[in-house]
Amino acid sequence: MSYQALIERLTSLGISFQRDCPIAPHTTFRIGGEADLLCVIESLPELHDTIIACNSHHIPYKIIGGGSNILVSDKGYRGLIIINKAKDWEILEDAEIPELKSTALARHRAEDVVTPLEERQNKVIVRIASGIKIPTLMNQLLKVDISGLELFAGIPATVGGATYMNMHGAKLFFGDLIAQAQLLSNGEVKNVSQEYFQFDYDYSILHETQETVLSCDLVLTQGQSKEAKALAKEWIMKKKNQPQRSAGCLFHNLTNEQQEKLGYPTPSIGYVIDKVLGLKGKTIGGAKISEGHAAFIENTGKATAEDVLKLINEIKKQMLLKTGIVLQSEIEFVGELN
Repeated sequence: MSYQALIERLTSLGISFQRDCPIAPHTTFRIGGEADLLCVIESLPELHDTIIACNSHHIPYKIIGGGSNILVSDKGYRGLIIINKAKDWEILEDAEIPELKSTALARHRAEDVVTPLEERQNKVIVRIASGIKIPTLMNQLLKVDISGLELFAGIPATVGGATYMNMHGAKLFFGDLIAQAQLLSNGEVKNVSQEYFQFDYDYSILHETQETVLSCDLVLTQGQSKEAKALAKEWIMKKKNQPQRSAGCLFHNLTNEQQEKLGYPTPSIGYVIDKVLGLKGKTIGGAKISEGHAAFIENTGKATAEDVLKLINEIKKQMLLKTGIVLQSEIEFVGELN
């Protein structure tokens, strides 16, 4: 694969890049080989132009935001890794507030039980670039007395990644807040409504279309910042045992139907991996099923992607043998994995 034409185009656009660049530091797992090319973009025009350049020169690309929910191959990535740090946002004054729907059915764990803030009518729409991290955005909005993101406190996702995965915090899904979004699709920019995404549990239509989120218009609340800060702190404390150096929760929790059929006290996949499969603490190489929360695999220091993949496959195998259920992964695999 020749990158010369792309390199010349990126250079002409003033977009800096690195060759043979490690991807691991840009992920929460701290795992992964080198990208042939890697660039960090700081604005939506840069993101737009970089993707157009890749498409024009037939170079594969992968966008990474916060680096959670992904496992990067030890062999790295053949193409361009784009680190999206576009972080602008603006309040849309006098924007019409649409009627939004709940986008998925929550699968509660005991640790997910918190009392959300009382619903208020004083709504506001904020247009947000896809590369800003949710905790950063939440804190910036609270400073201007805008709340609504507190149940996502502590999650290291970006707005783009949260949209792609329909990220959830307790019983709130990110898609529940989206009035519309701006996507880059086949070189064209288009605006789409909440319905377009076909949101579900850890799913959006972007998994199929592979369109790029440029920005989202979120319906948030003007006010309640003091209460939101307190709830965010409470929520972070509930999740304090979640492991570091991991990609996040590995698998979907059980559906209500699966939980009822199996007679388990909770739909938590962490409970199942621990109490039913007996795999909590199991280690392969440098990868370990967390002692603190069995739904997570930790990088204990020198884990490889292959170590993690072997643990994932062992969990899937034991789950199928003992319950007949085929587990659905919550993480995305990047690059060539066996």
